[in-house]
Amino acid sequence: MKTTPILYGLAAGNEYLHTLNVTSSAARIASSSSPRIASRDLVSDVFRRLSNDDRETLQGHQLHSTSDIDLALDEILAAAKEKQGFCIAKRWTYTFAGRTVVLKEEAEKVVGWLNRFTAIGDVVADVDPVHIGLPWAGIRLLFQAAVSEANQMTSLLVGCEIALYMANRLRAYTDFLYRLPVTLTRTNLETAVTELYAHVLGFLARAIRIYQTSTTRRALHAFWTDSDVAGFEKVCKELGVRVDIEASNCDRTLSAQDRERVGNLKQDLQEVLEELRKSHRLQESLDRLETKLDLDKLPYAKGAMYNSYGDDQIICHPATRVDLLHEIYDWARHPHSKSIFWLSGWAGIGKSTISRTVAKWVASQGGLGGVDLGASSFLNAVKAIE
Repeated sequence: MKTTPILYGLAAGNEYLHTLNVTSSAARIASSSSPRIASRDLVSDVFRRLSNDDRETLQGHQLHSTSDIDLALDEILAAAKEKQGFCIAKRWTYTFAGRTVVLKEEAEKVVGWLNRFTAIGDVVADVDPVHIGLPWAGIRLLFQAAVSEANQMTSLLVGCEIALYMANRLRAYTDFLYRLPVTLTRTNLETAVTELYAHVLGFLARAIRIYQTSTTRRALHAFWTDSDVAGFEKVCKELGVRVDIEASNCDRTLSAQDRERVGNLKQDLQEVLEELRKSHRLQESLDRLETKLDLDKLPYAKGAMYNSYGDDQIICHPATRVDLLHEIYDWARHPHSKSIFWLSGWAGIGKSTISRTVAKWVASQGGLGGVDLGASSFLNAVKAIE
């Protein structure tokens, strides 16, 4: 089988640095021969599709050992969780591309995508072209950068969430690709995958270049503009559709035996992709639900608010239940508290009185300390009888 030199890595003057003897594109073997060479070969193809500026940027921020990548991933994950805590404390929301983005939820999705990479074992990571090809050192810089404005945080989190989602899809596609027999349809799929991969890397490279500018300029600009992120997402969807089409065509020229095997692989691929889509669309689903519901038009129970009957409703005396009330107040103020505080006890022990006291206190805060009264609902047995 004829081999040709494939060059991987970058040096000055846009020359490639390392030479690997691998099979030509038309005669590549799936994972059965040398997965490591096949992976680096695919990364080389991706790099050739990038602009000179993007290649030079990424070359300085790639890590070439699994131990270095593991360390970078741990540091990126820690920085992402720190930003998640910051977003929770700030309760930031931002309008992006016509939808309301809850930043703490974007940060949660970013953490989820990163956890998928940290869960990869060293053996798998070493032959995963997405794992070894992403500029982890550059991504670490982005997440460790100081971000103090809501628009900058939105740019960082939404942009990285889309990029990491697409990277996880690319991992599923390449795993499928390497299990296919050599055919023209496989080559078409590989071409579509490399185009999508190059688009993701180019997007990350532009943000890394902004990070490398002066601190003053970086403080005034987000890593990406809203239009950058929206355009990136749009092209990702278009390229993703093409990859899906090429993947669906991969069994057309196969024998009956191979077609059955590839059919099972396609089914496995679709299950993985659907799981990824559900994680990515979580916030989109919430946004659509929020759009459909106009809360002002919903019917409500008159007289159910904690203060519906003025001073007739009893609250706790200031000198009673002090410890319990302080515990509830601390729970309400703490950004990492559980969503529900469970108050239980015998009938007549004072649960409603405590609840009315808490509702009145929350309403009096006026949003201070991140505390707002969303809703309250009480039953009045006397009024019900009347």
